[in-house]
This record gives sequence, structure tokens and C-alpha cells, in this order.
Amino acid sequence: MANDPSILDTFFEECEDLIVALTEGLTEMRDGAADDETVNAVFRAVHSIKGAAGAFALDELVGFAHKFETVLDELRSNRLTTDENLLRVLQRAGDVLADLVEAARDNIPANRDQVDPVLNELQAFLGDEDDQPEEEFVFEAMTLDFDSADDQSGYQVSFRPGPEFYACGHDPELLIKALNELGSATISADDTALPDDFADFDWESGYLTWTIDIQDLATDLGILEIFQFVDDLCDLKISPRDTPLTPAQPQPSNPKISQILRQPRRLRSPQRMSTPQLTRRP
Repeated sequence: MANDPSILDTFFEECEDLIVALTEGLTEMRDGAADDETVNAVFRAVHSIKGAAGAFALDELVGFAHKFETVLDELRSNRLTTDENLLRVLQRAGDVLADLVEAARDNIPANRDQVDPVLNELQAFLGDEDDQPEEEFVFEAMTLDFDSADDQSGYQVSFRPGPEFYACGHDPELLIKALNELGSATISADDTALPDDFADFDWESGYLTWTIDIQDLATDLGILEIFQFVDDLCDLKISPRDTPLTPAQPQPSNPKISQILRQPRRLRSPQRMSTPQLTRRP
């Protein structure tokens, strides 16, 4: 895959959007909006760049992004305090990450005189325990070892696919199966957005909101990895769960439409839709 120019071009195009999101988030933090949502958005941008760069063996980019996201993970876990010095280093790290993406795109070596001082500043926030060299990077969600708080009992994921999600050929079932493999999960669907009148139903729209309550999950890195390439195609919310949640009860807005949606395979072909009776093939 790393030798495919078209896929690599797509990666760098995606990086441009992620760098914009990163810059906006860091600016908001500098201006005093270092809330959980902003910090998580900055973390996701850096993590997405690192994950995709690993698939193309862009080692310098991966190494710097790893150190950058580790500091951000400490910040969002409340193990670091936001102060003027930390914000200054994060701003510099954002600039360096953008330069590393540009260097990788132009296939030129990174400027170590620029990169190394910022790496050292990031490391200063982590102490000696994270100063060990990384093993060979494997593009896999849960191979990195991040110390996480033991009081986290899991995460709740809520996502509602938009029209572009389905237009690109994505399937919510695949995401749900991947989430279910992360830990013991409870899955529910909210269909209250379904139209009351069947004539108003748009087959290319996304009406269902899926909620997956995952227990015994110490970090959300695996979740972020699963949604890495579709997070902009759906309304996604990820939040830690501190106490067990009661599974949502189904609340259909229209019983007839809800019944149809429970049998989606019968509606994939116009010919089948017009057939009065269906028989199963042996």
C-alpha cells in the first residue's frame, strides 16, 4: 500500500484537514478553552495522523506523533495541568508535526535541529518512564502501552451515520462488530428519527443512532482506530462510563417502518420490493 501513489496522496490530503483541526484546537486551548472536548479533538487529530503514517512506514512522523499524543493523553487524563509552558510546547509541537507531514510528502529528511528540541520538551512532561525507544511500529490499535487510570470502567460510543457514510459503501455492522471485540458490549439502536410517513422515507439518509456501551476498556485508543477513516462521515461521540448504564429501550417512531428496517435484506432490490411473497432458496 505504501507504494501506491494514489493512496499516499489521499493520506496527505487527509493530513491537511487534520492539521487544520489540530491548529484550531490548539488555538482554542491557548485562548483558554482547554476543555475536555477541545483536548480530545486535538488528541484525535494527532492520533489519526500517527496511525495512518504507520501504515506507510513514515517512521519519523510516527515517532514524533507518538510522543505528541502521549503528552496529550496525559493532559486529557488529568495527569498534567494546563499551564503557559505546556501550551507553548504543544503549539510548537503542532508546527513541527505539520512540517514533518510536509517533509514526508516531499520525500525529504526531517530537520532534526527543529524536531529534536521539541521532542525533548515533550519528553520533559513525561519523565523517564516513557523515554524508552519504541519497538518496531505495528499498525494495530492496541499495541501501544499507555498507563491509564484504573477507575475507568469502560466507554460509551454513540454514532449516527450520515448520507455520505452509506454513499461510500460503509456498513455500521462492521464498526459495531469491531467495537464488540474490544470488550463486553451492550448495543442499542435509537430509531426515533424515522419519519412518521413511509412516503417521506429516504433510503440514502441515516436515521438510526447506534449506542455501544463497552465495559472493561481502559483506553479509547481502540475506538478511535476503528472510526479513524469515518469519523467525519457520522455524528460520533465517545465518552467514558463511570457507572453501569441501563440499556436504552427501543422507542420506534413508526412501528411499520421499524418492522421493515429489521428486515433490511428484503429491501435491497426493487424487484424484491414489488414481489408480494418471498420464498427462501434452499
